[in-house]
Amino acid sequence: MTARPPRVGIKDVAQAAGVSVGTVSHVLNRPERVSERRRAAVRAAIEELGYVPNHAARQLKVGSSAMVGYLYPNPVNPYFANLGLGIAQEAERRDLYLFVAHSQGDLSRRRHYLSLFEQQRVRGIIVSPRSLDVSTELAISERGTPVVLASTHDPSGRLCSVAADDFASGRLACEHLVGTGRRRIAVVAPADQTSPNRRWRGAWQVAHESGVEAMLLRVDNTSIACGCQVAEAILDLPADERPDAIFCTSDLLAIGVLQVLVRDGRLRVPQDVAVMGCDDLAFSNSAIIPLTSIQQHEVRMGEIALELLEDELNNPDHQHSNLLLEPVLVARVSTLG
Repeated sequence: MTARPPRVGIKDVAQAAGVSVGTVSHVLNRPERVSERRRAAVRAAIEELGYVPNHAARQLKVGSSAMVGYLYPNPVNPYFANLGLGIAQEAERRDLYLFVAHSQGDLSRRRHYLSLFEQQRVRGIIVSPRSLDVSTELAISERGTPVVLASTHDPSGRLCSVAADDFASGRLACEHLVGTGRRRIAVVAPADQTSPNRRWRGAWQVAHESGVEAMLLRVDNTSIACGCQVAEAILDLPADERPDAIFCTSDLLAIGVLQVLVRDGRLRVPQDVAVMGCDDLAFSNSAIIPLTSIQQHEVRMGEIALELLEDELNNPDHQHSNLLLEPVLVARVSTLG
């Protein structure tokens, strides 16, 4: 069995470069304090020896971490990848790093990762919770690790949060469908997710105000497969009971609906039934029929979440904020023709 080579330490780098340990530390963390000649010598020694800085040891010494935890529910939904992209972009601007995990929509799994983040002494945690049970997040915040909610709000107001205005998204969707002459609107939403349910309530309010019918179709989750199941169920209805518009509270659901309707051919989109989604994911414009959707600004949402986290860490006058981003309708062929 081959013996593992000894790990190179900062003292080895200092000896090879002919400088002090303090000089090596300055080159790594405050290079402007070191002459160009010594910086070059230290960097050459690092390259030659294969030295890897121990950031964990450094954060124990200085008492603060550069690692931010990001926990989200659905590993296959591009919405949360876009949200993470916004967090990552803002983290890079601030020389911070991400520790990413997903809960698969399971509350016990979410609590496990929140505990793991806290044990790792992360700088702070950004969470996209599937449900409004944020008791674990509140407890962690009270113990000193800042927690920010992204894509939903803390109803108690004891945590910072940033989200799209889901109620307004539902209103926008239904106003658009009513404006194109639709009179029987099906809204597709998972039963146990807060954002889709707010979108349903916004859509229902507009339908009620406009005197049109709105029906709620429940699904297990926001997946393409569930969208396919919804479309098949609608096709099985008698012709006089079918909706003439389908508002899916996720683009993934809407893509599934479109796939089945186009493959079946009995209902033309949008002539017989309009279809729209919510989130305006990148692939929506290139769907088999370009998909009308609601832009939720998830990349910007991620940036703001980290800004709120850093303000809580660094601003002695910090006050918790619950920010709502205004959604934007993006109309395409699936409702306009």
